[in-house]
Amino acid sequence: MRDPSIRLINVAIRANEIMMDRIRNTILDDLFARPPQTHAFFHLGATAGPQTFPDDAPQLLYALSHIRTDLDSFTDQEAAALMYYGYGLVGERWPGSEAAGTDWQFLRIRDMLGDETQRQILLQQLGVGSKQLFKVFFLGKPQPYLIVLAALMVPVGATGFVLSLLPWWVSGLLALGLLSVVAYSQNARINQYLDRVERLRRARRRLARAMTPLGIPTLLGLLVAMAAWVHLKSFDRLFLRYGQIGRRISPTVNR
Repeated sequence: MRDPSIRLINVAIRANEIMMDRIRNTILDDLFARPPQTHAFFHLGATAGPQTFPDDAPQLLYALSHIRTDLDSFTDQEAAALMYYGYGLVGERWPGSEAAGTDWQFLRIRDMLGDETQRQILLQQLGVGSKQLFKVFFLGKPQPYLIVLAALMVPVGATGFVLSLLPWWVSGLLALGLLSVVAYSQNARINQYLDRVERLRRARRRLARAMTPLGIPTLLGLLVAMAAWVHLKSFDRLFLRYGQIGRRISPTVNR
């Protein structure tokens, strides 16, 4: 059995998976501690009747069954659609269980399902729910890209200006050094390609020995953490805003 990788990305992924497993187990333990007649299990993707999804049922079921439910940011549309789907399954398979007259908030999804334009918006939002990262960029809205362009203008412009003042070979060495740092720190596949060339393998190992005392791997980790913070504070919030119920946004048309 191979030892687990100690690279930053691999460690972060394993830590996230362990945390999700523990939370799931805690939820299930709490559920099983209750009387058996108080809960039931339904398979995510089970066919729902026309009273639940009158139109586009296959597309809706596919999108719902592929939503990432592991501690990701849920939009109102995703959460309400999942609850409404479960509500519909219970009503169809468990007669007499429906809480008649209860004004559940997630039942607002019915209004979206009954409107062609809003239903297409919902389908687009649910379809993006299967993505692991940067979901807001898959909605096809211009605002996320404008934010990225605006944020990159100053650092890219300043870097380009400084590099234009240096000889071409100095700029080339700086670029090669940066690529080597990234390759050494994060990407095992790139390392495998580099190690096939003896000169590059020796150069990379020298670079690795020089980087460790300088704390460059730690600096790269901080940069990744900063990028994650920016994503959560800006793009993730924008994604949640797009997924609010009742927003009248025209669906993106792919041409």
